[in-house]
Amino acid sequence: MDPVVPAGRDLSVTVWIVVGVGVGIAVALFVLTWEPGAKERDLGQVSNTWIAEHRFGQSRDTHR
Repeated sequence: MDPVVPAGRDLSVTVWIVVGVGVGIAVALFVLTWEPGAKERDLGQVSNTWIAEHRFGQSRDTHR
């Protein structure tokens, strides 16, 4: 015989399973996309002259 399950308990178990799967997926995605030193990712370099020209909006770029 199957044990009697109170009404609403099936929904509670389903919710916990969905929450658990969601957390598992979130952790897996975090681990798969995490890179050591990601904060200091190299995005390229610009010259000191370019920085000086653009620091206060004094660009000579006429294409914009």
